[in-house]
Amino acid sequence: MKHTTLYIHAGGPKTGTSSVQSFLGSIASHLKNHDWSYEHSPDKPDLSLNTCGNGLLLYELLTADDFTTERLDNLILRYCGECHNAICSSEYLSGLTPTHWKELDESSRRLNITVNVIYYVRDVIPFLLSAYDQHVKNHYERRSFDDWVENADFPQTWQHATALRDIQAVFPKSSIHVIHYNERSRDIIESFVSLVGLGDIAAIDRAAIRSRLNRSLTAKERKILLAVNRASIGLVGKAARSKELADLLIHSQPHLEGESASCTLASITTLTARFAKDVDWINDTFFCGNDIVSVFRNCENQSSRETIATTDCSTESVAFEWAVDELTSIHTRAQHDLLNHLNAIAEDYARNWRPILPNPDIPSDFDVIAYVLLNRDVLLAGLDPVMHFIAHGMSEGRSYSFREKQASTDLENNAGAISREPQEREPREAPGGRDDRSDAL
Repeated sequence: MKHTTLYIHAGGPKTGTSSVQSFLGSIASHLKNHDWSYEHSPDKPDLSLNTCGNGLLLYELLTADDFTTERLDNLILRYCGECHNAICSSEYLSGLTPTHWKELDESSRRLNITVNVIYYVRDVIPFLLSAYDQHVKNHYERRSFDDWVENADFPQTWQHATALRDIQAVFPKSSIHVIHYNERSRDIIESFVSLVGLGDIAAIDRAAIRSRLNRSLTAKERKILLAVNRASIGLVGKAARSKELADLLIHSQPHLEGESASCTLASITTLTARFAKDVDWINDTFFCGNDIVSVFRNCENQSSRETIATTDCSTESVAFEWAVDELTSIHTRAQHDLLNHLNAIAEDYARNWRPILPNPDIPSDFDVIAYVLLNRDVLLAGLDPVMHFIAHGMSEGRSYSFREKQASTDLENNAGAISREPQEREPREAPGGRDDRSDAL
């Protein structure tokens, strides 16, 4: 019986997983010719896009309500195909429980497949800074990093230790390969290729890879996005708007180096107290007690600042052009929405009110469209214009037709003109009781 080795690349999150997946997808056919399988990859992999990898199917099956061991065995066999080596990659797999990992282990034993789990672990604060930027770009975050950290339930916490504990609960340490992401972030794909033993099979164009990686935000980009997010409070589609601008900024200037958000000593102290035990456990378990993984290192994310200052010159122009286009788009959408709303009002009036006219509560020249346009509070509140007029508008003397409004305006103008006609001025008495008009000589 053929023996196969299956490498499960489970992330972790924010460790360049998408870069590895996109690279593997781009050479999948080449790998198969050398006895390596990377099945279920995207048909047209794009190294500039984030992916869920070919392991999403495995995650979805293991967590499905209708899970069966037969379906799992069949999926594992499809991953391996006719090759002796196979790779399954998705950072979603880092969210599996020990029960899920046990099902995977038992399936591999039934199929005579050796499983090796690969997991990249990232230092805590750099991870959270990256997660924060992701929320600024994609989830309408508008607070500073420190305010975001202060919120006890901020959504994306560092779960690398939890994931590794769940994996270790099932697989022996010899089958778990843990790599420190911060040491290999500049050559993440090379490190993966070396670890699994692809060697010269996977030729790597380093310049092409680096030009396509999804980079972090610069300080200027982050400042602009935070301002957009704060200005978009209450607007429909605010998260999509922020993501659109973030993608535009990053893809129009892919050469820029990212800058981490500022992090105060108070936040560092808080996060150190929260995650120090987990970091120590990872170092003791997978790095022989050496101080490899950390909560925070002062030297991190400080490179290429001079390059940033000299190259980040078009960020404002890109953001300005986007803002102009967005304003035009908002204006167009507003006109379209207004016309649709007015049409709906007219249709509702024709369907529900016109058949019962005349009505003593409704003037014969009542214009339903004019009423909502002349009384914008009714329009904005989405109220039934006829019901509002009967309940409030009539007693408040609200205008209900353009002709009636014009007549009312003409009447007010005429009254104003009369009040402004010059009146004969009464003589003003001067001091001493004398009239202030000059005596005729």
